[in-house]
Amino acid sequence: MLNTAYKFNLRFAAIMIITLIILILLSTGSVAANDANFEVNITDSPDKIDEGDPIKIEFKINNTGTAAGDRDIIFEGNGREVNRTTISGLAPSASRKEDLIWNSPPQRPERELRSVILVEGGDADGTNSTTTKLQWNETEVRDLTVNETSVPTGAGLEFSATVKNIGTNDSTAQDWNSLLQPRISVQTTRLENCS
Repeated sequence: MLNTAYKFNLRFAAIMIITLIILILLSTGSVAANDANFEVNITDSPDKIDEGDPIKIEFKINNTGTAAGDRDIIFEGNGREVNRTTISGLAPSASRKEDLIWNSPPQRPERELRSVILVEGGDADGTNSTTTKLQWNETEVRDLTVNETSVPTGAGLEFSATVKNIGTNDSTAQDWNSLLQPRISVQTTRLENCS
């Protein structure tokens, strides 16, 4: 019985010593595979774009780690990958400016587009995001009332209408009145959600 307990204790002691040696090597960095740590900072992005335009995001990659490294940088648009690039051999404490483009962002009815630049592999500081407003012109005419049943050829037509902006760009009364002149006389135009 003493012999079995002695063997067990000897095995336990050997496992503890090996574990201790591995922990010491890992804590000193002697066994670390790659100590590169990439940090992403977006430096330029559009606040708004017109419908159909691409989104270009400029960013800076900093290697805050202790070794050179390679990483894939991913551009996610509204939660899905839309572009990527590879940064190779970025030295410790070095940085690099890059840009990625989202060529076909969604169109209406989207109002905001979320762009995320991230480092593949999950570096702690490897994510930065921004939001871009999608701009489009669209109005809806409501409560259209024509004040006359007939007019002579070439004469103006008088009407009243309520115009509601259902797009994301600001619309103004001046825009509507200039579109309707000179053949149509606007008696009353009430604008909703317009500046």
